[in-house]
Amino acid sequence: MRRILIFFVKLAIIVAIAVWLAERPGTVTLKWLNWELHSTVGVLIVVVVVGATIVALFIASGAWFCARRGTICIAVRHDGESAAIKR
Repeated sequence: MRRILIFFVKLAIIVAIAVWLAERPGTVTLKWLNWELHSTVGVLIVVVVVGATIVALFIASGAWFCARRGTICIAVRHDGESAAIKR
């Protein structure tokens, strides 16, 4: 029961944000070198979410490959040094 309630609260928040953005359509202009890109805020949000998902999948797949036995993985320690780890 508690999970369902939390799910519906999260869903309500997402719907409220979507409605708020739909009522206030803004524009985004990106200027880089001699290029100029005009878009809406909604499209920018979708591009950012899709990009973050792709990056997260690459990171997760890298962790999966490193978890396999006999592979060499590069890890960064907390002091900033990199070390090769062989399992």
